[in-house]
Amino acid sequence: MAIIEDTDALHLVDHLRFDRRAETYSFEIDTRWNKMFCNREFALIDWRKRLLFGRSQDMAKALQRLNASSSDLVQRHRLDRLRAKLCYGSPIRKFREALHAAMRELERLEVIAGGRIELSSRKNEQVVWINLKSSA
Repeated sequence: MAIIEDTDALHLVDHLRFDRRAETYSFEIDTRWNKMFCNREFALIDWRKRLLFGRSQDMAKALQRLNASSSDLVQRHRLDRLRAKLCYGSPIRKFREALHAAMRELERLEVIAGGRIELSSRKNEQVVWINLKSSA
């Protein structure tokens, strides 16, 4: 039988209090949550632009999240990895077509510029674009 020596749960709410006189609740968030987010490992989505996406633009929305998660001016992503990440099951030809349409939508909304598919120096197909958020 394995012995568990130390366990520690991370709860969102550290303390919850009810003041009977004021009939109000107050709470404190566990300070360890700050450590998780203090180095800015999160992406801010431009929701004003997000609401302007055309219909059936799920791939463009996914690429917007991917673009927002990096501060690199020029972004490169291998097609095979991107296809797996997006769980795209159709043939690669259809994936390329959908990818081009998604990049055109992101260009229309000025999220990216110069979206294209090209060969990397290792001869792998990759998508490349300029992150307009980083160039601002």
